[in-house]
Amino acid sequence: MILPFVFYSCTPDLPEKYTKEEVVSTKINILLVTIDTLRADRVGAYGDTKAQTKTIDLLAQKGVLFREAHSLSPLTLPSHSSILTGLYPKEHGVRDNAGFVLPNKIHTIAEALKTGGYETSAFVSAFVLEHSWGLSQGFDRYHDPFHPKDLSKVSALGEAQIPSSDTINAAQAWWKKTKGPKFSWVHLYDPHTPWETKTGDPYRGDIAQADQNLARLIAQTDSSDLIIITSDHGESLWEHGEREHGVLLHRSVTRVPLIIRPPGTINGVTEPPPRNSILEVQRPEGVDPRLILEPVKDAPKAGYVVDDVVRLIDIAPTIADYADVPFSASGLSLRPFIEGKSQPSRIAYAETLFPYYHLGWSFMTMVQNAQRRVEKGIDTRAMLWKSAQKTLPTSVLLNEMDMRFGSDIPIPGAVTSAQQEALQTLGYMSGTETIKQDMDPRDHIHVLSDLFQAQELPHEQAIPALIDLINKYPNMIHAYTALTLHYVQA
Repeated sequence: MILPFVFYSCTPDLPEKYTKEEVVSTKINILLVTIDTLRADRVGAYGDTKAQTKTIDLLAQKGVLFREAHSLSPLTLPSHSSILTGLYPKEHGVRDNAGFVLPNKIHTIAEALKTGGYETSAFVSAFVLEHSWGLSQGFDRYHDPFHPKDLSKVSALGEAQIPSSDTINAAQAWWKKTKGPKFSWVHLYDPHTPWETKTGDPYRGDIAQADQNLARLIAQTDSSDLIIITSDHGESLWEHGEREHGVLLHRSVTRVPLIIRPPGTINGVTEPPPRNSILEVQRPEGVDPRLILEPVKDAPKAGYVVDDVVRLIDIAPTIADYADVPFSASGLSLRPFIEGKSQPSRIAYAETLFPYYHLGWSFMTMVQNAQRRVEKGIDTRAMLWKSAQKTLPTSVLLNEMDMRFGSDIPIPGAVTSAQQEALQTLGYMSGTETIKQDMDPRDHIHVLSDLFQAQELPHEQAIPALIDLINKYPNMIHAYTALTLHYVQA
């Protein structure tokens, strides 16, 4: 099935006033910031007039904005594993938030930089990125203060997330005292549910909170530093019926902001023609009325805008390129784009095994190039860009999809009870199975909404509602987990 979708792909010529002042330095300082669960269209620089993202927008004015950057997974741990290694999920082996650990044999960009003489640090804000999952490889300091506390707390590991203000405080102190060359990865979790903003749009409010705190860290950098701002994945916000993320692979989840402020200064303003969204979001009954779901026009504004499709696996090779350190990856450096050079088109790939492991449904995969986007669950659905002059056959993209996914579905490892409780505190379903059922997530996403609503009911109402769901969908593992918790707490 071919569906129309408006898309324009070509890297525009550099604006007339575009100039870039190169900074001569063999060892530049590098700051990588990942803001969890941040949709591209909720950032001012990407066209959201309601956004309060002054810090990110100012960086975009001095840097390069990638209009079509895509995540490889709508889940935090697999996506960050790809960001830090430059590898596809099949290659680094992390396919879900629970039951997977990044192997020691896989090399991270932090390891390459450390070998190249860099001081390295990471500051993470959610337990799902705690060091036991393997991402601490190569970091001299890995700030993840999740320690056992009173078991009466919400998690057996204490707080399952850290406010961005605390994370920025720690990162700011390290950056200020470390002479360099230095590399720091800072992860902020504010936009992820549950939202804390009490007035106005809660999602935009929590994004604004992260942006405001980020400003203090950015103030410690200077024009010779390489700064990269991105997200691990977006948020559905009820598009196509999905409340949050993890199950579907639509653009609202795979498309993420990617802004790179290279060493030196980019002078100029690029404002390519805007694109109107063709998707209207239907507000389900009971959704927070403060949450603004109206479509946002795709109207980026930055020092330079790149329209070409790029991937988050391109970030680590880009860092290695600027740092002049050897690094092997499947991704490719974005430096040629930043310098205004034309490049062969790239193919974005994304996957989620979440519906397979946790819900008993089929897994989802997606590929996208400059002309076509293909999503596959039980069946294959393709969208052809109207502006495409030449396009690869769907079969070519399907071959790419199959190659990137691999031939086998890995079996998750064991998760400790403490890890499971902490993951559930963050809203992740951590019970996993490998039961395959011929149910396409796109056609059954409403069932997940029923599950969320049932588990949030009082015990006397939740228990019969969950039993009813289990009778209808016996392979939905999380329904059993939720039912057990309600029985224990009743």
